[in-house]
Amino acid sequence: MTINQTKPEMCYANTWKSLESNPAAPINILQGTQLLDSLMQNRFMAPWERVDDMSAPAIAGKAIPTLPSVNPGINKMRMYYKYEKPYCETAIDTTCAPDICVAAALTDEQTAYLASDFDQCVSDTWTVDEAQFDNLNETPSARRADMLRRKAYNLKLKANKIAIQQLYASVSDYSDGSASIGATTKHVNIISSKMDISPAAMAKIAGEYRRESFNGQYVIFGGHTLADFYNVNRWRISPEGRIGTDLADSSLPFIYDENFDSTLQVLEADTKSHGISVPIGSFGIDFWNEFTGYKVKSFEDMIKTTIVIDGMTYDYALFYDKCKGTYTEQLKLQFGFLSIPDVAYCNGRALIKHWTFGCGDVDCDSNC
Repeated sequence: MTINQTKPEMCYANTWKSLESNPAAPINILQGTQLLDSLMQNRFMAPWERVDDMSAPAIAGKAIPTLPSVNPGINKMRMYYKYEKPYCETAIDTTCAPDICVAAALTDEQTAYLASDFDQCVSDTWTVDEAQFDNLNETPSARRADMLRRKAYNLKLKANKIAIQQLYASVSDYSDGSASIGATTKHVNIISSKMDISPAAMAKIAGEYRRESFNGQYVIFGGHTLADFYNVNRWRISPEGRIGTDLADSSLPFIYDENFDSTLQVLEADTKSHGISVPIGSFGIDFWNEFTGYKVKSFEDMIKTTIVIDGMTYDYALFYDKCKGTYTEQLKLQFGFLSIPDVAYCNGRALIKHWTFGCGDVDCDSNC
């Protein structure tokens, strides 16, 4: 195709527009943040009941509950989350001999509180001078908007990798008492030799939760082995003559994150493909913004406030140096992770389990 242009700036503008809509353009090649995006969904956050105001008891006449302390001495925002203790098997008398007039052991409070510090923070600070705004296609506001979006993406990407690390740090032992990290991690051939999801392998994971008496829903975060399944089934013709299942249309409890394997391989010192099964409500993330309320500042040469970029709220600060003609800007994202600890359960084991995944046939003996 030949484009006849007599003005050089028009040729440049058309070329720029063409690259902007090109799916192979470098700006369109982005790493995903699937784990973080999933944790921010309502189904993961709805089970957590935040206790925002502890200044007065929820029920008149009751004392303020004793709250746990996390990282004492660290000047960070702290949140408390309420949960009910489980029904645990206790000693039961089988003789019916105890006298009702004799005092027995006092009962414990069955409501407990989990403390979570917002001890995670990622930030980026940069300086832009006025000369950088003087170009053909951008106004100062357009350039600032573009830079903010780039910086926000990098903060979110880093937060996603931290989330993978924290999820790994929250895994618990299997129901047989063996550790689900390191050399005792259980391997599951989750994909058969025909590149189908193996029912026997899924039964192994489901059986683990059955032995833990958990009957709720769970998802499985994983790396490239899960992606391989979707890649094959997207193009394979099924026996019924239909195209196989695509990732976005699947009802399987899988969530692929492209940084999952690379992050866990460092932590596990291996080259395997990993997965972590996470019951809904067992792990979460929450965010906190500093520049709200009385901490919002607006001066002639400085601003401190919050800003929403692609659906996420960041702390934002800007300082203008009149003498140098420069703008120094900062984005900050503060967050904390939520997980129910082992000690909260009757058997001393929480419900997040780590696995390694592979391809191959599974029989009942190897599965059990």
